Amino acid sequence: MPSNIHLPASKETRLQALKSPDAAKATVTEHWGQRDQPAVVEYVLNQFKGSKLVVLGHSVGGTAIKLHHLSLAHIMALLPETLRSQIFRAVFISANNPNWQYVPPKFVPTFREIWTKTRNASVKEGYLPRSASFFGVTLPAGPAIEWSSGMLSEDKRYLAGTPKLTSFYTSWEPKNEIISIAFKDDITIMRQEEPVPIDAWCEIHTKAKITRVLLSPDEYGGKEIGHVGMFKDGHEDVWELIRNIIMDGKIPDKGKTRRWNQGKSRL
Repeated sequence: MPSNIHLPASKETRLQALKSPDAAKATVTEHWGQRDQPAVVEYVLNQFKGSKLVVLGHSVGGTAIKLHHLSLAHIMALLPETLRSQIFRAVFISANNPNWQYVPPKFVPTFREIWTKTRNASVKEGYLPRSASFFGVTLPAGPAIEWSSGMLSEDKRYLAGTPKLTSFYTSWEPKNEIISIAFKDDITIMRQEEPVPIDAWCEIHTKAKITRVLLSPDEYGGKEIGHVGMFKDGHEDVWELIRNIIMDGKIPDKGKTRRWNQGKSRL
């Protein structure tokens, strides 16, 4: 690690960093999506010249942040076209549209209550404390407010509903199809027969060819996989599946498939 980078060591200093003015101004879309993400992609392209660029994104944050990796599925389209055009393959894992309008009607009141409390706590405390987070994570106020506000918005396009960002999502036309996979027991699907939130995020990308595959955990060696189970021990078969997608673009043989912008969309 470069010597000029100093991570807060104690709980108190980490809290100070979380509540700092810079952290409060940070956002998922601008700072993660349009600053950090391009810098990472540029670094990879420079370090591995001549290699094919595959970008894999899980969800948007929350539990993904808890697992210490940058998730790109909701912000991948925000790369500048000069970098987007160099993506050979894009893979979405558990990438859902979390707006309340894709929640089953009976769960809507509870859903809105949870995320209203999340937003209010972020404003009041100056950051999102773990105790106020459904996923048990701690976030700076800026990302937490943008995240929860997108879920509560009347514009069901979530982050893509932000006027200055919409064209990023509607103009992206990857050279190869985006492959989106999710598991039936993903909590974000909320037990719906069809993976409505997963499909809603695919539909945001109006020019991209996309294949979505809905998988059952028992087909890949586990009783539960859900939203983040693939990052836990005992799910090696899931990563064999993901490896085949990354390396070969292989669509899983098992599961329920739907396609967009490849002729007629079909189940």
